[in-house]
Amino acid sequence: MWGTIDPSERHILTLDITVPEDQEKVFLGLGFRNDFGMEDVIATIKLDQFSKPNIGTNERRYAFDVDLNQMYAFALSERVSALDLILTTPGSYVLHGYQLRSSTP
Repeated sequence: MWGTIDPSERHILTLDITVPEDQEKVFLGLGFRNDFGMEDVIATIKLDQFSKPNIGTNERRYAFDVDLNQMYAFALSERVSALDLILTTPGSYVLHGYQLRSSTP
């Protein structure tokens, strides 16, 4: 998605996604390759029936930030590459937007 990333510069992942209404639990896997040879799904974001949609529509639409530096495998690497978002729960999704940015505007 983004090529090579310096975790000290860009580590806030912003997602805006609509998930299927009929899914109680939705799992979004975050995978990447780091300096320590890890290359797989490193973390999972869970949206379930108790996660309140925060966009004012009738859909299950969520917009949120994830600080990837909360994962040691990301934060302790000088360079990270092959960052992927993997939708591990079958269904029809709409990704309205995504961004990787620094914590300062």
